[in-house]
Amino acid sequence: MIRTLISPHGSIKIQEDSDTHPFSPLAQLALDHLPLTKGLNVLDLGTGSGVYAIIAAQMGCTVLGTDIHEEILAKAQENATVNGISGIEWKKTPYFEGLEGRKFDLIVANLPQTPAPKPISLAKWGGPFGRSHLEIVLRSAPLYLYSGGILILTQLGLSGFPERFRWVSPFFEIKILGELKRRLSLEEYEQHQPGLWNYLMDLRAQGESEILEDSGHYFCYGRIFQYKKHSS
Repeated sequence: MIRTLISPHGSIKIQEDSDTHPFSPLAQLALDHLPLTKGLNVLDLGTGSGVYAIIAAQMGCTVLGTDIHEEILAKAQENATVNGISGIEWKKTPYFEGLEGRKFDLIVANLPQTPAPKPISLAKWGGPFGRSHLEIVLRSAPLYLYSGGILILTQLGLSGFPERFRWVSPFFEIKILGELKRRLSLEEYEQHQPGLWNYLMDLRAQGESEILEDSGHYFCYGRIFQYKKHSS
């Protein structure tokens, strides 16, 4: 299925199938808030379907898209071809491995953040508290950003309250660019792992997860965080 995505930076077409994680409303919100201008050096970390890499290349940026799965990178390249985009550098690698010495003006990442006591789908699982990938990227990103460079992260309340990530303030100026409500249901999470809903409720009770309730319905916030590296 071909899907058209529209943003302030223009529109692109992507191919979605049963093997591809759907482009979520939160991912769209990140797309809408990407601070793209021509000539930036951009890293799309964990590129998935390649959306951020393609839109950045379309804007005239120099772009690297990475992922840990060869087949996902192949689909991202197909999506680039569908949009008439060439020149994107693609690399199979986890996190920043193999990028030592390189720096970027903008890094964007939409990472798995569902907490679970043991692994679920790789496209969903963020470790026992949902923060494993986020914390690795936040600790490493300052080494790969120019002074004043920007890291854009999607962050779900499932992985903790915003205050939990304030430990990065010595390195970054932190700003929330946008947020939305994401409804949560027992049915959604039990299909990933039996007992997962109760596990999430336990994290909520411990103050480890920002799960809120309104009129008998549970939800969390999805936010777009901008981390701007302090100038040297």
